[in-house]
Amino acid sequence: MSPRFARWLCLAAMSALPAAAQDTRPVPAYFADAIFDLATARALATSCVSVDVNEAISVDLSNTLLSRLADDGFDVDTPETGMDDPGEVLAKWQETYVARMGLHGASTDKVCAVARTEIEIGSGIGRLLYVVAP
Repeated sequence: MSPRFARWLCLAAMSALPAAAQDTRPVPAYFADAIFDLATARALATSCVSVDVNEAISVDLSNTLLSRLADDGFDVDTPETGMDDPGEVLAKWQETYVARMGLHGASTDKVCAVARTEIEIGSGIGRLLYVVAP
């Protein structure tokens, strides 16, 4: 994985949510999944000029998350204050993903191939990406 990709992926996930407050609840799985997918899609798009994040889908995902969080009793203005810090879990998920996809020390071509595969299989990550016209 390129240093730029690794740095971006870690920073995106770790900065997605501030440190948890004291009286917190577990992070909802749907929320952690969405943060992981979005951070990973953005990292892939940052490291591969032939793909980009579909902002309309990203906004739809955000709106759906806010609605679900509200339904689950979280303050949608600051949902992270009512939930455990997902940083450690997200970092483990990212490391597992990077290893599984062979992105350690990967070339830009490899990162782009992974991004295109995500798009082709329609994964959570892939649904957030699209191929940029040459």
